[in-house]
Amino acid sequence: MPDPLTGRDRERGAVAGEWLRRIDIGATASKARAAGQRLGAKSMRAVRALATDNRRKKFAAALLAAAARTRETTGRARSVSAALARRLKAGNPAARVGDFAHRLTGRVARSSLARAASGNRYLRQLIELVVGHKFAALFVALAILPYLLSYSQQEIAVLLVINVLLVSSYRLLTLTGEWSLGHVVMMGVGAYASALLARWAGLAVPVAMLAGGGVAGLTAAILSFPLFRMKGFYFLIGSFAAGEIIRLIWKRFTYPFGGPKGLKRIDSVPNLDIGALNVDFYEPVNSYFLALGVVSVSLLILYRIERSRIGLTFHAIHWQDKLAESVGVDTFRYRTLAFVIASFFAGISGALYAHYVGAVSPTRFDVGQMIFVLVWAIVGGTATFYGPIMGAVILTAINEMILRDLGVDTLRPMIYGAILIASVLFLPHGLESLVPRTRAWLAGLRSGSRET
Repeated sequence: MPDPLTGRDRERGAVAGEWLRRIDIGATASKARAAGQRLGAKSMRAVRALATDNRRKKFAAALLAAAARTRETTGRARSVSAALARRLKAGNPAARVGDFAHRLTGRVARSSLARAASGNRYLRQLIELVVGHKFAALFVALAILPYLLSYSQQEIAVLLVINVLLVSSYRLLTLTGEWSLGHVVMMGVGAYASALLARWAGLAVPVAMLAGGGVAGLTAAILSFPLFRMKGFYFLIGSFAAGEIIRLIWKRFTYPFGGPKGLKRIDSVPNLDIGALNVDFYEPVNSYFLALGVVSVSLLILYRIERSRIGLTFHAIHWQDKLAESVGVDTFRYRTLAFVIASFFAGISGALYAHYVGAVSPTRFDVGQMIFVLVWAIVGGTATFYGPIMGAVILTAINEMILRDLGVDTLRPMIYGAILIASVLFLPHGLESLVPRTRAWLAGLRSGSRET
């Protein structure tokens, strides 16, 4: 029977298979199962609906075959993972460490960590303590951090936590392939809105902060109509123009925005009085824990969004937007959704900043500040969730602990530029690429010590 597919149909089918592969690339069996449940059913329905169109019937048939092969591969991976899990859970501590290492890296065999731990009782107990309680250790470190710093360093730590939320929300927008120069202005929208609502509308500060994030998201939704008619470089320039218009409005109108001097004497977060407990958020330590709690919840929400069906769709639009449109994905709506969500959390970070510092001005949200956010994201890397956070933390530490002590903190833009150039030349995938390299190096050291 002659093959009904032409060479062009085969080429399109290969592209479709590559798109489906990229959606699930690097996924473990659990992630593949979630992707199949959330995205697979909708994609299969869209493809079947597309097959009824005679003009695209052949292409849809090829795409349906590629989707079926992907689903079959996912089923095999799930069965292998289930069989391996049954073998690993033998009840001994080394096997539990091996099970954790397998789920963390996605490898088929037990990690060398478990094999090394199986012969040493004390090493096995230490590994169980560190691996089993890594998140607890992280929270303990964050909890004791402000007590190890001076007063001025505590204030810097509060601003660093706020900037972590800002750069993490910016990464959500980059998942769709669009980079903006107006994200810091969205932070300013949240700051101004929260301050004005607390002052003029009499809202409680926590409610005003949430409302400030909502105003930033609404502003992004309005701007999305003209901005997402553009892509790539044109979107970048358009977002810069839109941000400058908003910032110049703040400078032009003294009422209610305060003009060039901005707003001062912004209401701070009210003290928390519960019985004998009295928490004064004027103190940087208490403000640090407040910001840490808000940012932790926000990061959890951003992480879950990225791992959901919506996040997978963001990735698909980034890699193959035309192909995503051909299977029924509304790219304009999803880009707008990413823009709105990212701006909402940028507004939350701006509200935290306004009510902690007590003053905002248009110069705080200019393009110079936006460049710092871009450098954090590029140097840290945007392929992983923790990449931009690494960039923000490390570059802020360099600025505050090294440049300020040397008295050259005024040269921060020049030094950041040099770091950016060096990162592009020698670490094109950002600081996040050092994590798997470090893991591989440590694995090599462990295997070498085991052989000797």
